[in-house]
Amino acid sequence: MKALQITIEQLALLEEIANSTSLSVWQIKWAKAILGYNMGRSVKQLVKAVRVPPDTIEKVLIRFSREGLDLFKNPPRKPTQRERRVEKMHTFLNHPEPQDASNWDTLTVHYPGKDFSAREILAIRELITKVGPGITTKVLGFGWDKVQQKGPRCGSPEKIKRRGHEER
Repeated sequence: MKALQITIEQLALLEEIANSTSLSVWQIKWAKAILGYNMGRSVKQLVKAVRVPPDTIEKVLIRFSREGLDLFKNPPRKPTQRERRVEKMHTFLNHPEPQDASNWDTLTVHYPGKDFSAREILAIRELITKVGPGITTKVLGFGWDKVQQKGPRCGSPEKIKRRGHEER
């Protein structure tokens, strides 16, 4: 695949999309894939970083080279159940209810090894804001470092390869 032609304005908008906490998961992942490819990452590296199958990344890159930012106007499919939960969490955290509302504890999103409530995610966001984005999951104390050592998960290159997709 050849290099992408990205203007400074497009680059700024892609970074805004990639860092969003309120846009759809697919928009965020696609923007991260485009930015990563633009920085010289291979499709194989992007599969691992963005957790999207290689054929999807290639389609996104081809479509971006043709359509530019219009690519982000229409979703490619209905969101998965997990994506809907994440988007619901983003919406809730961006328009929160009073702290004593039950949704703070009942609305959850699953990450490797744990379901996190809205209250826990808010606390993590606040900690990251105070400490900075370089904070590790080990410092947060959720044991993700142990979960990640167990081996391939659903979107890892190893599992994608086992599902019949070749690594590109």
